[in-house]
Parts: sequence; structure tokens; C-alpha cells
Amino acid sequence: FGVVFFIDVSSSVLQQRLSPERIAALNNPDVWSVLDLHARRLGAYRAAAQLVLPVPVEQPIDVTAGQLLELRATA
Repeated sequence: FGVVFFIDVSSSVLQQRLSPERIAALNNPDVWSVLDLHARRLGAYRAAAQLVLPVPVEQPIDVTAGQLLELRATA
């Protein structure tokens, strides 16, 4: 079905970028925090990924997007 990417960003960055409504929409019926969701799902995300892009906390989104395109071109 295609290549599976895991954009590995810290839970603190996810918490900054996601609204409470978006967090609730992440198949989160127990209404866990971003920190809990990240901790519970991290292993599964890494296991499913064929390509992993680690992202530093301070990296802007546009830089990450460019790196993702470069990574995809090599896959």
C-alpha cells in the first residue's frame, strides 16, 4: 500500500501543536493526554514504520517537510 513513515517528534512538541479537539479525535475514547498516547503508541509506530524521521524539538515544520520529501526520494 505504500511506504510507512514515522515522523518521530517528542510528545512535548505534539502537545504544543495539537488542539484538545484534535487529541480527542485520535482514536482516544479514554481521553488520554498526548503524553499518555505517545507513550502507549510509540513502540507500535516504530514497529510499523519502514522509514523513520527523527525531528529535533526546535526544528520548524517546513524543514521537517523538506526532509520527509528527501527521505521519500531515497526509499
